[in-house]
Amino acid sequence: MLERPVANQGPRSLQLRSAPVTARRSIKGTAARAAANGGPPGPQQPPGPLPPGPNHRVPYNTNVNAAPRIGLPPFLQPTLQQPALAITPAVGGAFKSTGRTVVITGGSQGVGRAAALVFARKGYNVVVAARDEAKLAYVVEDCAAAAGRVGAALAVPTDVTQERQVRNLVNVVLAKYETVDVLVNAAGVFARGLFEETPITEAKRLMDTNFYGPYMVTQAFLPVLLKGGAKARGTFGGGGDRPSIIMVTGYEGKVPTKYMSAFCASKAALESLAATLRTEVEGQGVHVGVVQPGLVRSNFMERAAFYGKNGEEDRRSFRQMVRSLPLAQTPAEVADAIYSCAVSKSNEVSVGLPFAAAVQAYKFVGLNPSAVPFT
Repeated sequence: MLERPVANQGPRSLQLRSAPVTARRSIKGTAARAAANGGPPGPQQPPGPLPPGPNHRVPYNTNVNAAPRIGLPPFLQPTLQQPALAITPAVGGAFKSTGRTVVITGGSQGVGRAAALVFARKGYNVVVAARDEAKLAYVVEDCAAAAGRVGAALAVPTDVTQERQVRNLVNVVLAKYETVDVLVNAAGVFARGLFEETPITEAKRLMDTNFYGPYMVTQAFLPVLLKGGAKARGTFGGGGDRPSIIMVTGYEGKVPTKYMSAFCASKAALESLAATLRTEVEGQGVHVGVVQPGLVRSNFMERAAFYGKNGEEDRRSFRQMVRSLPLAQTPAEVADAIYSCAVSKSNEVSVGLPFAAAVQAYKFVGLNPSAVPFT
């Protein structure tokens, strides 16, 4: 179904307001310092005038027939865009970067940012996608510092709820990198309130970001992941180099939690998607894992929506509880679990012993500690 060709459709360009950004450090300065130290002068700039700044959009006009589409879904086939100010040429073919590559949605802050730093330190090419372009630029710089090399990360401003922007993300990644080895779906939003006081518009917002976003991103990257899976199955021993899809769900996806009906439903749907997808692609060499954080000390709650007559008071008390609770995790702890899940090829990883125990207690004996409100 994903490889059905599109009839009578030629290449065409796609113009987006968002385009990838890279580290705001001077490429020219880096090359000059390398030359002064007797090293190689660094990557050559493409011919023609240089872009005026780091946010300049560079159209990509190379014939798409020169870049195989790897069996992309039909809605991905018509377009291809080049990252602006790429550290190395990203026009495809022999110029593509090699090495292991991870794509992380929700990569501008919190768990997604922490995961980007972990993978950068492990030597991966890191692609971070999120809506906030300014925050993404800082993450790119942090990844360069963590990896000890300029160009360790590439940022692609993306709203995972928008099909056109997801299409752009895939095209940019496949134009620059040979493979995608790990896909981390970490984008998410949170809301809290009584079911009767949570509007349907909020429930739809949660489903759009927490479920339909990962659904669309995973489906878009699946062809290249399956290609990597087929290659891994053909190697001696197999299995170890299988590409991974990691869904960041949550404790609430397993244990019904008071005042979080819409959020729990969105995370439970993502849990079910991961389990079902695993049955379809595991035999084709692709690993699907789930990471379930408990409560995380990050600005995730700062951006949350709280409903009801005591909504603002609930926000303050809930935020204070998360900050002071000894059992809450840091984004770095969750990021380590994400990397561990990708390497060990585990089906599920629960972060934090108390939350892991609560998941098992509910699963086997029906005990629900969340029946008692936190506030």
